Amino acid sequence: QKEITERKRAQEALRAEKEFTERALNAQTDTFFVFEPSTRRAVRWNKTFNKTSGYSDEEIRSMKAPDSYYGEEDLKKAAAAAEKILREGVATVELSLITKDGRSIPTEYTGSAITDDEGNPKYIIAVGRDVTDRKRAEQELHKRTYDLNERVKELNCLYLISNLVEKPGISLEEILQGTADLIPAAWEYPEIACARVILGGNIFRTDNFEETLWKQVTDITVHGNPVGSVGVCYLEERPEKDEGPFLADERNLLKAIAERLGRVVERTQAREEIQKLNESLKAQAKELAAANKELEAFSYSASHDLRAPLRTIDGFSRALLEDYPDKLDETGKDYLQRVRSATERMGQLIDDLLNLSLTMRREMRREEANLSHLAAPWQQTSKEPYRNVRWSSSYRTRYWPRETPDCSESFWKTFWVTPGSSPERMHAQG
Repeated sequence: QKEITERKRAQEALRAEKEFTERALNAQTDTFFVFEPSTRRAVRWNKTFNKTSGYSDEEIRSMKAPDSYYGEEDLKKAAAAAEKILREGVATVELSLITKDGRSIPTEYTGSAITDDEGNPKYIIAVGRDVTDRKRAEQELHKRTYDLNERVKELNCLYLISNLVEKPGISLEEILQGTADLIPAAWEYPEIACARVILGGNIFRTDNFEETLWKQVTDITVHGNPVGSVGVCYLEERPEKDEGPFLADERNLLKAIAERLGRVVERTQAREEIQKLNESLKAQAKELAAANKELEAFSYSASHDLRAPLRTIDGFSRALLEDYPDKLDETGKDYLQRVRSATERMGQLIDDLLNLSLTMRREMRREEANLSHLAAPWQQTSKEPYRNVRWSSSYRTRYWPRETPDCSESFWKTFWVTPGSSPERMHAQG
């Protein structure tokens, strides 16, 4: 009786232990699966495995493990992991569990061996964790990292083009060729990319350029008018993206490059235009300098030619006054004296004109001049009985050459020989 009681207790304890183990295994969110390598039959699994795989207990008992649950490539990895478990006792492998309805669930398995009394592996335990969320996060991180690397390539391309443009002494042709060489490295598949830049009738391209069906092209515009284009081609077919095999950001990059080249062309044209204007100004300055020299030579020649007859007139007038004073009445003497005074003033006028021509070729500066003071000498020497002149010279100016006194008489004579209504009013305002 005692033995029966103890046996019942042992059986009860064993049943309780089995029930506890079952509950513990079924409470796990990870799949639990035990199979026998020699027969490839499942011997134990938890409810999570049923729920995840979609198979019933009867179906699992009839299926071979792991052949029924994984694809061909994963079976190779599973076989390698099983060999490692049998050899070393433990292994970890990532497989995609194929469910009854055909879904594929990425699962990370940790496998270990159950040995017999002699220490030989008899069963393999595989605990699998669904890593769908982790794989999704890894894929998203990979995508973001990939996209970031693409953006870095694009920014690096723009940076290198900027450095190329700012290089001292570089020509427009070198900029365009250098840009074409820099473009392929910024695209998603640089190993099969080629580029071409067209401006006017000139073509700049990479050594491997070949126009294909897979291309992106953008116009280069200057002041709103197309003057050329920049384009990228793939030499081989690639999967469809946003624009054929190209990314949307690559289209934006191509536009940015075209806009930058347009500004470079505008700046180059402006620089060439300025250079042409400078050369034209230099040529005009040389012509003006030559004209000034000719004018100066003419002025000296004219003054010499004018002074000769003036000296003759003055000389004969003085000879008449000195040699024939008894034959001339007072009126004749007065006429001759007037002739001599006129020749003297004419000589002074020639000197003033020469000084004025020299003044106009010298640096002008702002300098205050009192025109009342300048007009005073001429006011005293310009009295003529037949002219009714009233002076008003209380003006000052700040625009007058420093040689003002030398040409003052010429200045006043300009007004004096141009009579207006009577009585005339001369305003000494510069």
